[in-house]
Amino acid sequence: MPRPRRILHYYRWIASEDACGYDFGGVGVNGYWLMDYTLCTATNTVGWEEVSADLRAYAGQTILLDLVATTDGEGISNLLVDNLWFASGPVTAAAGTAEGTIGGAPVALTGKDALDCRARGQGEPVSPT
Repeated sequence: MPRPRRILHYYRWIASEDACGYDFGGVGVNGYWLMDYTLCTATNTVGWEEVSADLRAYAGQTILLDLVATTDGEGISNLLVDNLWFASGPVTAAAGTAEGTIGGAPVALTGKDALDCRARGQGEPVSPT
């Protein structure tokens, strides 16, 4: 990957029938949230929207990149993801997103609250250099 391309871009579609605060989606790096957003009726996108995540802090490192959806098992929430690519910028915040970490501190993506692509052998290390 060319050195300046450290911004992950992708399209997401949120379709949920649940109340806010129970289901979440986002991007994880090395088992921790990089950015997260709520999946609920108030954040439904009614179509595809572009989202980006800044990976510049991981330049020169090999990382495990996770696209994650977690639910509480009540109600229905869907997070569809398509067309991932890396670029040199810009980072744009889509409506309804909360970029960063939950509560300002790293939170591990483990246990029943995480969808771990590595468990199915689909996750591969990515080097954003």
